[in-house]
Amino acid sequence: MHVQQALTQQQSTNLPRPGLPDFESSFAAYTSRAASVYSCEVPLLAARLGAMRAADETGLPMTVFRTADTHGWAYTNPISRVLHKAEVFVTILPARFFF
Repeated sequence: MHVQQALTQQQSTNLPRPGLPDFESSFAAYTSRAASVYSCEVPLLAARLGAMRAADETGLPMTVFRTADTHGWAYTNPISRVLHKAEVFVTILPARFFF
């Protein structure tokens, strides 16, 4: 009985998850389109991921923004003077901010 349950669990974990291929194909289409259209600009996703990593490493919040000088999206600390004339998207808190 236990062997059969183990085999059933193993088979169920090896099955493809519904919706995952659709996400992968749509994300691949998005990245190829974004790379061709905005080849010199930093995409929003890259700036958000960089801000999350920097916030977790430093323990300080990071704000994602863009200006005419940044060639796309960038991130900095939320009290930076550059944010006065910038389009602000989000401020990301570190993972352990409230602990």
